[in-house]
Amino acid sequence: MSTSDSKSYHHGDLRQALLETTRQMIAEEGVEGVTMRGLAQRIGVSRTAPYRHFENKAALLAAVAQEGFEELIKHLRCARTADPTLSPIIRFEKMGMSYVQFAIAQPTAYRLMYGADAVRAEDHPEVREVVRRTLDELIEMIQECKAAGFLKTYHPRDVGMTVWSACHGLSLLLIDQHLQIDNVDQLIERVTRIVRVGLEGER
Repeated sequence: MSTSDSKSYHHGDLRQALLETTRQMIAEEGVEGVTMRGLAQRIGVSRTAPYRHFENKAALLAAVAQEGFEELIKHLRCARTADPTLSPIIRFEKMGMSYVQFAIAQPTAYRLMYGADAVRAEDHPEVREVVRRTLDELIEMIQECKAAGFLKTYHPRDVGMTVWSACHGLSLLLIDQHLQIDNVDQLIERVTRIVRVGLEGER
């Protein structure tokens, strides 16, 4: 790192600045608008500084995707644990709503997380791991529902993958504006409630 770089950033700060600025560039210009040189210029560091943290653009985008999944997991966990007095099936519904709301709030980053732009999980072990933990978060909630007397027929993992697929599909339909509706939150609530009712029927 050059002298000017070290004056601007303490140890570890530059890496986070690179990630945050990359997210901004993706939101403004799409993944194709992100370059290592442009990123360095925007932050105000030398052209070689980003390479001290990320080998190339692919590694940088993988790190952004990983952070996206980490943030999604936090949202799901908050929905699951914020009010433990609620029935597991209600908290399950809230998790579904939280998932879709997270996705539509940051559509370009969401696409990056799922490999639509430049990041393939199979090429990045750290992304594969955080994707696995995302599914685990859903499964834990479904296991709570099962322990409370819901879901007697199907395995929690199978339900988790089904719910994930439904949330992901609804998210993309909304992001791509294939659903023309006046109240997005109301639609998200209706769809997740239908899934919840399906689990309630498993009593």
